[in-house]
Amino acid sequence: MPVDPSLLPVERPNPDAPLRLVCLPFAGGGAGVYGSWSSAFGDRVDVIPVQLPGRERRLRDRPYTAMAPLVTDLLDTLIPLLDRPWVVFGHSMGASIGYALARAATAAGLPPTHLVVSARRAPGVPSPHPPFFALPDALLVSETERHYGPMPALVRDNPGVLATFLPTMRADYQLLDTWRAPTDVVLDSAVTAIVGAEDATVRPDQVEGWERVTRGPFEMRLVDGGHFDGIRARHDVREIVRGIVGGVAAGRVCGS
Repeated sequence: MPVDPSLLPVERPNPDAPLRLVCLPFAGGGAGVYGSWSSAFGDRVDVIPVQLPGRERRLRDRPYTAMAPLVTDLLDTLIPLLDRPWVVFGHSMGASIGYALARAATAAGLPPTHLVVSARRAPGVPSPHPPFFALPDALLVSETERHYGPMPALVRDNPGVLATFLPTMRADYQLLDTWRAPTDVVLDSAVTAIVGAEDATVRPDQVEGWERVTRGPFEMRLVDGGHFDGIRARHDVREIVRGIVGGVAAGRVCGS
């Protein structure tokens, strides 16, 4: 099995913890968005922020443009760590990757205890906009901001930084736009879906369908704010995940 250690964080403060939490980023994002999670979750959780290529310390590495090879490489790399209960969390694009990973791990006999998806429409719910990945640069930027909110000023207002960032964003969109999320039920894991009350891209009624991807328990959690507020601004999402992880550690099926 090919193993890509560069997908894993350089440092994991709690590698011997009794529970692992695999965290997957949104489009254009990196492992850094989860930088505070290890300290927030304490020494009983091994937080594993996945470092996708094309960003942060892997800026020069070619990003994935398709879901299947990413999930294959990621699962092969994680298998040695899936020797204890584990939870997978993903925000936006990361939710899609997390769902695909949970399915692949289940097929391999290593299902997650809990799948947590944030700010992502349920499988089978169509995107409200056409594919972005083939758009010219200027239109790619404007459509991204129209649907998901403004890019950080450091990126948008700096041509050099923007030119470095756009190929990764384009690759992430290609990965999402060319993947069709399976709707058949293979999961028995608990599933929690989180959505922002003011999210202009993902509505609560588009999230309810996550209940149909599993035979296990399901809950939907509504948080204040838009697409990124709960994870980047107020940490609402992190606190929900911390409750879920605490519930798993205590033997409850759904923690909150």
